[in-house]
Amino acid sequence: MAFQRALELANTSKALTKEKKRHFQSGIEKKIAKNNAELVRVHEAKETDITKQEQLEDNPKALSVSKVNPQFPAAHAAIEVRYQQGRGR
Repeated sequence: MAFQRALELANTSKALTKEKKRHFQSGIEKKIAKNNAELVRVHEAKETDITKQEQLEDNPKALSVSKVNPQFPAAHAAIEVRYQQGRGR
């Protein structure tokens, strides 16, 4: 990990004073903790998404369209599609 490498290089640096090394190390350690917390949050969010996906797969009615649009079979009939001259997509 880049943060670990930065800590190693700071420890071997002769240009930094002890106070600057401590300040740098504390900043890097805070960033490592923040990064780890973010990784945990992302992992939990992915687990939640997988659970939601499994629920949808278990309920095929939730994925079906009750009234099909004649122009676009994947869309609901309530969607209206019309052409307007001079207007982009």
